This record gives sequence, structure tokens and C-alpha cells, in this order.
Amino acid sequence: MNFQSVLIRLWHLKFFILASAVLCAIVAMLATMSMANRYFASATIQLDTRFENATDRYSVGRRQIDTFVRSQAAIIKDISVTGRVVDQLGWTNSYSLAQEYNQSGAQTGVDFRTWLGNSVADRIVLTFEDDSPTFTVGYIGLSREEASTMVDLVRQAYIDFTVERARGDAAKNQRWFDDQLAALRRQMSVLEKRNSDFGLANDVILDANGISQTEMELRGAPYAVIAENQFPTQPAQSIPHPLDGELEEIDAEIARLSTTMGPNHPRLKTLQAERSEMASIIARTTPETVQAPVTPTGPTQQDIEAKYLAKAEVIQTAKRYADELAALEAQFARFSQRRQAFALDSASLRPTASSEGAVVPLGEVYYPRKTFAVAGAAGFGALLASLLGLLFSFTQHRVKSNEDLRHLEMPVLGLASA
Repeated sequence: MNFQSVLIRLWHLKFFILASAVLCAIVAMLATMSMANRYFASATIQLDTRFENATDRYSVGRRQIDTFVRSQAAIIKDISVTGRVVDQLGWTNSYSLAQEYNQSGAQTGVDFRTWLGNSVADRIVLTFEDDSPTFTVGYIGLSREEASTMVDLVRQAYIDFTVERARGDAAKNQRWFDDQLAALRRQMSVLEKRNSDFGLANDVILDANGISQTEMELRGAPYAVIAENQFPTQPAQSIPHPLDGELEEIDAEIARLSTTMGPNHPRLKTLQAERSEMASIIARTTPETVQAPVTPTGPTQQDIEAKYLAKAEVIQTAKRYADELAALEAQFARFSQRRQAFALDSASLRPTASSEGAVVPLGEVYYPRKTFAVAGAAGFGALLASLLGLLFSFTQHRVKSNEDLRHLEMPVLGLASA
């Protein structure tokens, strides 16, 4: 059998095929006429791919942007977003919706609010562009006004959710760091008391640089020896003169009279002359000063070295304790800085998504597409009738002669005798 024979058989079935196509088209037209029209509106959302806040700074690369956009856009159908739309519309207070939920929604096992949110999500349509940080969210409504209003509510609910989610995550991290800081404070208090008790019990005190008093004495011992060798005596000491008292009395009298008498008064001139003469006598008769030898005081270098060796193990333990406390203090400082950054983010983070343009309603009916439905049903009916007609025709075909075999393009090996 060749293609021409198939066409011949289809031509014989032309009225059957036509009737099937017309019947399917009529059924499709009646079905679309019984369905309510659906309308469509869309809005564009742009996502931020560069994030700069008090805690983190990063950007989404070009290779990951498609995955990033699709994963972020998927949240728009979650109850965390659709539930906001339900709350804003007040659907949970609707008696008719509650009745509908009791009839059909309660069997799904979800609560009333989630059931309403899922009904909103079922009408959301998402479309994406390759290598673009934007995506389009659409909504299918019973009217143009409903579609435009709902898609705007869904977009705004998603934008509000992004900022609240980011701030909520920052607040959660802040609370975690608060708990960690409280635990560190308790540990630091325990270590501080341990270090203090250990230092008092073993007479070991470390300065801010972690150096003990014994080590400071040991380091300063060589310089003390050098100082003693360079300056072996004490500073010179002067011996008082017997006339020092009279000289002081004259000075006092001159000072007292100077307040009431002029500088050229005879009495003042006489006292000044007496003072000059007495000072000259004291200068000539004062004995030479002597320097007393230095008497070594304090421990020697050998004593300090012996003291250090006796406390070396205790000093090392005290330093190890101090290092443990310093490590906790450094960790406390880092955690405090991170906690402050998260606290700032929890109050100041901006939305990670923004509106891109106005809502765009689709002017024509989005669903059902009557023309497409009728044409598709007619084509399906014609194809189905053709296949069924050919199948029935082939099953009814019988080979009765050599001509039938040749017609089927089958080789004939011999001829039957009369």
C-alpha cells in the first residue's frame, strides 16, 4: 500500500471526517460559552543583585542570576506573601468564603487562611527573562479591574515581604549574638575570678602587657648595677653656717620695711649693706661639702634571678590563664561588633525588590480563547475521524486475488492453478 492509496481511502471518508470536525467544534464552542471569561494583568519586579549592609557586602554573578531570580520569585506564591494579600482584602472575615471552605476546602487539611492564599497563588503566573534581574508577575481575574488590582496587591505584598524578611533575619541573628555575648560574659567573669584568686594565692601580678613583677625586676637588675658603678656616691650634702639664721632675719626685716618705705630710705640702705657684708662672711667661712658613700639597698641580681626561677612555673600558669581570658575578650569584641551591625540592619534594611513600571492589563480575554478552542477542537475531531476511518478500513480489507496482492505491493511467488 502506498501513500496514494491512503489518500484515496481518506477521500472516501471525507463526510465522516467533516462531521467529526464540526461536531467537536460545536462541543468546544458550547463549552467555552458556558465558562466565565478570565482576564489577565501583569507587573514587573526588579530584584537587587548587589547587597550592601552593615553585616555583608556581596553581589550575584551573571552565571547565578537566573537561578537567583527564579528562587526569589518562587516565594511570591508562598503563604507568607499570598497571606498578606488575603489579610489586606479581609477575606478571612467573609461568610460566603467561609461556607465555601467548609464545603470543599476543609477536606484539604489546611486552615482557612492558607486555603485562601493557595487560591490566590493558583491564579499567579510568573515569566522570566534570561540573564535579567527582573521577572513578571501576572494574575488571572474574573474582570480587568480584578486582575489589575490583584496583581498590584501581590507585587506590593512581595516587596513588603522582602524587607520584613531581611529585617527579621537580622533581628534573629541579633538575638543569637545576644545569647552568645551573655554566655561569654559569664565565662569571662569566672575566668577573671580564677585569675585573681590564683594571683593572690601565688603572689603573682601581671600588668596590662602580661609581664609579672618578678620579670620586671629581673629585666631592670642589670641597669641598676650599671648605675651603681657609674654613680657610687650620694649627692653632696652642705653643712649649715651659724650666721644663716641672722641672714634670714635681715632678709625678713628688709622685706617688711620695703612695703612701707621707699628704696632710698636710709634704714633700708643700712640693712642692705649689713646683709651684703654678712653674706660675704658666710661665703668665706662655709666648710667644703662632702659626699657620703652609697650604701647598697634592695635585693641583688642573684636574689632576683633566684626569685624568678622559684616562681617560673607559677608565672607561666598565670600567663596561660591571662591568654585564655584575652581570647574570650577578643571574641566578645568581635561578637559585639557583629551584634551592633545586625541591630542596625534590623532597623534600616531596605527592600531587596522594587516595582518596575505600572500594571499592564491585557485588553482581550485571556481564557478561554474561543477561536483557538474551536479551531483546535475541529482539528482534533478531523484527525480522530481520519485515524478511526483508516483503522476500520484496514481491518475490513481482504485479499481475494493476485491483483489485491499487487495492490498491496506484496511479491507474488506463484499463481494458483485453475
